[in-house]
Amino acid sequence: DGRRAFDADRLDEARRSWEVAVALDTGFAAAHAALGGYHGWTNRPAQAEAHLAAAERHAVRLAPRERLLVEAGVATWRGQSAR
Repeated sequence: DGRRAFDADRLDEARRSWEVAVALDTGFAAAHAALGGYHGWTNRPAQAEAHLAAAERHAVRLAPRERLLVEAGVATWRGQSAR
């Protein structure tokens, strides 16, 4: 839901969806990565980095494919797309 809202430029709705996801599961790496991206997009670098770091911490327990997707998203939001 958050991704669809973000893609449709409904940023507040996207943020709320991701915040609910993280509230339900504090270890939801993809939701943390998405919130990090949202905060980066809305020029809140400290909040962005907090969520991106949380995404990385929680991604280690994921299956390889899911972990790589989260890590790629985090790298992209940090401007390290070559990584």
